[in-house]
Amino acid sequence: IELEHQPIAGWRGLIGWQGSERRFSALGEEAYVAPTDTKRHALFLLEERRFGDLRVDAALRHEWQRIDVDSLTQRDTKHRGTSFSTGAQWRFQPGWSLGGTFSHSSRLPTAEELYANGIHMATSTYELGNDQLRKETSRNIDLTLARTAGDTTFSITGFHNRVKNYIYANTLDAYERFQLIEYAQRDATFTGVEAKLRQQLGRHAGVSVFGDYVRAKLDADVGGNRNLPRIPAQRVGVRLDGHWQGFSAWGEVVRTAAQRRIADYESVTPGYTVLNLGASYRMKVQRLDTLFYVRADNLTDKLAFAHT
Repeated sequence: IELEHQPIAGWRGLIGWQGSERRFSALGEEAYVAPTDTKRHALFLLEERRFGDLRVDAALRHEWQRIDVDSLTQRDTKHRGTSFSTGAQWRFQPGWSLGGTFSHSSRLPTAEELYANGIHMATSTYELGNDQLRKETSRNIDLTLARTAGDTTFSITGFHNRVKNYIYANTLDAYERFQLIEYAQRDATFTGVEAKLRQQLGRHAGVSVFGDYVRAKLDADVGGNRNLPRIPAQRVGVRLDGHWQGFSAWGEVVRTAAQRRIADYESVTPGYTVLNLGASYRMKVQRLDTLFYVRADNLTDKLAFAHT
């Protein structure tokens, strides 16, 4: 539920409430988590104000969670957390912008992270939850420089996140392809960059180069290894797109590097290159704007393992 308010001292925004209930159970051989009922409620506030070429945003959210578990050996849990953020975007020249955001975020643990205790067939793991897990809290900062007009456009974003009590699946032991994992908490840091550059080629086509990279590690050694598990490797890609009247088409080649910064019991994931194609047609169907599209991923049938 969202309620938009009239401007107050130049600030426009809304206040809202969000609620959800999730009943989860796994049966038979997949019963690695006891049945749970998760109820979550949140109040939030979003605000925006413009000062000439500067736009300022602010947000506040507080949420409550209760998880009831149908188990004689595990306890029900309650968590709550507060998140807030503030950001600004400055259009310092026509077609140019510089933006930044600072946020303090909370993430509450899920039922699987709290109560897992059994074989998860889909991932070939024996998972151990921990009902003593606390909320994650992170301080995040990101900066973005972008050019949004002209034949050459680009954006580049750098980010740095420090997470207290980061929840992750820590592998304790492994036998062949079967792993024993435990959901654990430790402080961690994420630093990375995302970038995209696009060049217009005449009226109907363009070419883009894009990529992303993240470095994730624990703040303290765990047995001499600070690498976090299941972190994606860096990517780089080239995309060609074209459009004419209602028709659009695109093709891209994406190279994912090998992931060699691995946690204990992980193996190096080889790099791979995939080819993706797509086409679409936009038209009116009984006055409704309608899009028909077709997409094909990995056309060369490359065997590709995602490190995540």
